[in-house]
Amino acid sequence: MSRPDAEPGEAAAVVSQRGRQLAGRLAAVMGTAVHFVDPVTGAETVVDPPQRASAGGANLEERLFGPMSPNEPTPWLTGLTVSAFAAAVVVVAMLALAGTLARETNGWLALVASVVVTAGIAPSLWLIRNRPVWRWFAFGAAGGVVIAWLGVLILAF
Repeated sequence: MSRPDAEPGEAAAVVSQRGRQLAGRLAAVMGTAVHFVDPVTGAETVVDPPQRASAGGANLEERLFGPMSPNEPTPWLTGLTVSAFAAAVVVVAMLALAGTLARETNGWLALVASVVVTAGIAPSLWLIRNRPVWRWFAFGAAGGVVIAWLGVLILAF
């Protein structure tokens, strides 16, 4: 929809400019040159992708979670409280799953489900183990998995 006070030449310029912008974005996403045909003039131009800025040597962990601050003080009381809460949640969840499966089906199924849960949570815990705040969740959840496995073995057999 165009404005009633817009000049035809002004609208054509906006359409051409927007088309070039979209071609530029497409070139950036695809990482390759894009051939753009202006819908107003019919002129074909090649839009090259922009040069990517270097990530500055940042590894995957820093790109996902941000840079670490090495001089940050360690909040032991708060961190251990968060770890205890995370451990409690993991223990309750794993024992509820294993207990229900052992009671309703078979102890082996409870054991297999616990292996799947452990294998599923392990990569996430490994990634966040060194992050300043998230490490407390990782330590608590890892401890909760270890404690829960003792209960799972008792429940399964």
